[in-house]
Amino acid sequence: MFNGSEHYNVDFFKPLQKIGASDLNVTTNEDRNNCFETVPVSAPDLVLSLKSDRMGHFKAAIDQAKLDEQRGVVQNELRQYANEPYTIAEELMAKALFPAGLKLVK
Repeated sequence: MFNGSEHYNVDFFKPLQKIGASDLNVTTNEDRNNCFETVPVSAPDLVLSLKSDRMGHFKAAIDQAKLDEQRGVVQNELRQYANEPYTIAEELMAKALFPAGLKLVK
């Protein structure tokens, strides 16, 4: 979620762009999200503060419009990969390895 947090409830990328950050991007798979950017050496305090607030205090800033926007982003990413080779194979493999109702032992 990059649309604000409890203490900074606006687009997360705007202040980064103001300080000259580049390569702002996120990658996602089933297990993790990688959020990264290239920032000037003079700005780690701002970047770490924004990231910390975003990770620890985003709950108070979430609303339905922001959730819907993020849902749209994910749906768009799924459409981009839907026709790539092996997409169906990966989906079938995941369903076979982790069937519905699977109970994990503690």
